[in-house]
Amino acid sequence: MNSYLDSPISVTVHSLQNGEEQQFATNYFKSLRPDAFQSVWKYEVTYKGTDSEKQMFIMVKPWESRELLFEDQVIRIRFTLSDKQIGMRLQNKTPSPIKVDWNNISYVDITGLAHGVMHTGVRYIERDRPQVSTIIPPAAMIDDVIIPSDHISYTTGSGGGWSSRPLFPRMAETDLYLGKSFSVFMPLEIDGTVKN
Repeated sequence: MNSYLDSPISVTVHSLQNGEEQQFATNYFKSLRPDAFQSVWKYEVTYKGTDSEKQMFIMVKPWESRELLFEDQVIRIRFTLSDKQIGMRLQNKTPSPIKVDWNNISYVDITGLAHGVMHTGVRYIERDRPQVSTIIPPAAMIDDVIIPSDHISYTTGSGGGWSSRPLFPRMAETDLYLGKSFSVFMPLEIDGTVKN
């Protein structure tokens, strides 16, 4: 299956009790031809032990995905989450270029507040300036990150410098955020038409 995948598929199951069974599945293969996965090459199961800080993120729109993956006839996008940024790999599946206008992209936090964003290659000191659009050629992809620009700050004095505050709460605050949603609003210009 290596020729069909850009990275291994991993599934994490939390709070599995001794002797308990858990099924797992993925919608990753929805768009592949049936002959693409006639057999599974290997499963690898690793026990990681207990973890005091557990956070699970699930994409809920446009479809539910624990892999944080969306794919249609036009694009394929996979998100990865870290403490301070949202990573993304965006593939153009069309015969036309796709324009990503970073000035129109927003990170919407769990309170519904929209934040302007910056991405790879933008200097922190220029975080509030207009950003150059990215063009994704036909059948090409980009790897980039989304960082709320107002999360970046500069502290003066001894030990000062640029810093970025976290996107998500620490464990002590996690219960306040259970079941809440955040989003990335990303209009893309495809063949002269903007799609949200």
